[in-house]
Amino acid sequence: MPLDIIIHYVWFAVMMTVVAFAVSWLLFPYVLYFARKRRIFDVPNYRKLQRRPVPLLGGVVVYGGILVPSLIVMIVWQSLPVAFMLGAMSVLLVLGILDDIYDLPPMVKFGFELLVVFLAIYLNGNSVNTFHGLFGVNDLTLVGSYVVSLFVGVGVINAVNLIDGVDGYSSGYTFMASILFGIIFALSGMSALMSVAFIIAGAVIPFFLHNVFGRKSKMFIGDGGTLMIGTIFSTFLFSILKSNSSCLVLESDYNISLIAVCLAILGIPVFDTLRLIIYRLLQHRSPFSADRNHLHHAFIDLGCSHLITTLSILTLNFFIILSWFVSWVFGASLLWQVIVVVLVSIICTYGVFTFIRISQTKRTALYRRLRYWALGTHYDSRRGWIALQRFLDGVR
Repeated sequence: MPLDIIIHYVWFAVMMTVVAFAVSWLLFPYVLYFARKRRIFDVPNYRKLQRRPVPLLGGVVVYGGILVPSLIVMIVWQSLPVAFMLGAMSVLLVLGILDDIYDLPPMVKFGFELLVVFLAIYLNGNSVNTFHGLFGVNDLTLVGSYVVSLFVGVGVINAVNLIDGVDGYSSGYTFMASILFGIIFALSGMSALMSVAFIIAGAVIPFFLHNVFGRKSKMFIGDGGTLMIGTIFSTFLFSILKSNSSCLVLESDYNISLIAVCLAILGIPVFDTLRLIIYRLLQHRSPFSADRNHLHHAFIDLGCSHLITTLSILTLNFFIILSWFVSWVFGASLLWQVIVVVLVSIICTYGVFTFIRISQTKRTALYRRLRYWALGTHYDSRRGWIALQRFLDGVR
């Protein structure tokens, strides 16, 4: 592709990202007012980390920031995948908001997720219908592709849903993952999806700032936001991993394992969710049951602030991505790239969680040092933090 055309596409994506940021920024105070007026709050309990009720419609802010520029992208590129993505994320946003308000039974949510993913596969024709030669498996049968795609799609939606536990975590992760997906689409010449990925990154920034630094303007993204983001990431995966994806040029020409890259980007959410499910099943509990055994709970119990907990977990996820990159630079095969990502992901989830919990139980010297460091990560009384907080609270 000629350089001037690439620059044109990237410039268009940057402009749409700015639009996404602006829409989210302007929409935030109105959604916050509505949530307060309708008393749509997240109420503290033994599992939750806030001390007071917090408005719970942040997903609507991010949705507005994504929707407006994405409609422009859909029209400009005449992109059906973007249209189906917008439809699917709209349905899951509504489902999540209803769950935030009425606390829907887990199986009802799960059933709707299955239905939406199935319809997205059936209507859009996007699915994980190949294993890209992993373990000698290439194209899957129609039934096999539907089964794998439903498992992957619903799994990613719930993995992203479960990371909404500390301030800035879900939005910070969404920002990082969207940028990385955008780079993959840019390298593959998929301009519409590249633009949407960068749009998502722009849309979550205002929410991240209010969620982390705001006090009077603090709002949670809620299940509406996380289910919506998870749905978008599922459609991204289908677009990358399908057998006729433009991303296949990265495998054929550059020996980049698309499965490994996607696993690396989704490393912490996916493998921490798998760890939780296995743990709950071993305890003879429902995998949908709630507890305080998420990775972010370990950092919080160590004494870390919300911001440092978020940055620590994002750093672990970035380490997984870096591990994949190093394996690729040193010429690892497609299979070994996947193996490296899986092993490092297990270390960064199960390994780190277990290490913190055991150190906490035995009160080792290392734990005392970590505890001392963690307690020093609370910056909310510092001048810069307070100035930013006052600014954000002033525009609520």
